[in-house]
Amino acid sequence: MILLVVMPFHGLISVFGGHITGKMTLIQAWKEIIGLIIAGAYALLIIKKRSLIIKLDMVNIIAFLIIIFSLVVSLTNKVETKSLLFGLKTNIEPLVLFLTAQIVSNHFNSKKLTYLLIVPAIAVSALGLVQAFIVPSSFLSNLGYSALTINPLQLVDPALKAIRIFSTLGGPNQLGAYLILPTSLMLILSIKKRQYMFILPFILGCAAIYLTYSRSAWIGFTASLFVILFLLLKSKARYIFLFTIFLVLAGTLVFIKTNTKPEIMNKIQYYLLHGRIFENRIEGSDQNRFKALANGVKLAGQNPFGRGLGSAGPASFKAPQALITENWYLQIAIEVGIAGLVLFIGFFILNLKELYLKFKNSQAPLFLALFAGLIGLSIANLFLHSWADSSLATIFYISLGLSRGFKK
Repeated sequence: MILLVVMPFHGLISVFGGHITGKMTLIQAWKEIIGLIIAGAYALLIIKKRSLIIKLDMVNIIAFLIIIFSLVVSLTNKVETKSLLFGLKTNIEPLVLFLTAQIVSNHFNSKKLTYLLIVPAIAVSALGLVQAFIVPSSFLSNLGYSALTINPLQLVDPALKAIRIFSTLGGPNQLGAYLILPTSLMLILSIKKRQYMFILPFILGCAAIYLTYSRSAWIGFTASLFVILFLLLKSKARYIFLFTIFLVLAGTLVFIKTNTKPEIMNKIQYYLLHGRIFENRIEGSDQNRFKALANGVKLAGQNPFGRGLGSAGPASFKAPQALITENWYLQIAIEVGIAGLVLFIGFFILNLKELYLKFKNSQAPLFLALFAGLIGLSIANLFLHSWADSSLATIFYISLGLSRGFKK
């Protein structure tokens, strides 16, 4: 429970706590310490009861296989200790939390987990809007935010005055990805359960996601909303919904294609590309993104059996050479090979199937939110390393694990 409540504020706690004590690394490690305690307690329970305790179904079997396979690949490649530890933290710790959460899932129900997800998200969204419109970046600098921790002032582009908010998370992309699940859940509660008190918090969450200017979060959240609305509508209304979406997309494309005002087109380019198209080439962050993707595809092909945990993605900053692929799936393929990537994809597909069936049978909003949120985040990971963010991964994997133990 403490991880679900506190993790959305992990970025703020780490920066401010580190600023006060001068021991930011130690402050950051609090969640790993809790994770080790949880993993140790689970290991002792296994020894004591001579049983895995949790149900050994296909989802859990694949989770165990990913852990074992990742360790084998890493040890075979003799990955450096520091890189291995950060790789374990990024890829394996969430799976351990997923498995151990199932042990205590009978103490939870969907209502309890719903509020544990929504209440912190409302606070985070509100603080994000405060950051955008009230608090100056100098205030954040006084709390310890800097280029060495978390940059207190992040812009879409120097050519624009649009501030990318990050609230209490580690950055704008992390904030946008984190808010997909709770904001989707608030929409479902408003529509399906007619709990209209969540309409305003839903709008607040949408505003915060927009102000991150995180395109991966925008795409992921849009996909999540599409799934939610499609599944909540009756059969005939679904066709109208799809036709409406088609008209909106067609109208948007026509507007962009026919608009000749350079000031408008330049702004659209900066928001969508975080740069601009100049002399038939992209100038801005996407230029490096395409290079990273191409390099990632090349390395994944050259290392079909994987290079070990921590050899790609954000964890690789602790390796001799950092390797950012701008795509979580390429990261996994490079770290644990094609077989490891297949196992991860299988893990998510089976969870999606289980969540869909549970929603279909129970009509519980939480199952639909997790289902739609997982689809949205799976799409967002095509453009970033979203699962590498500890706050998002911890909250989502624990929620997945807990949801397997209750029916409503």
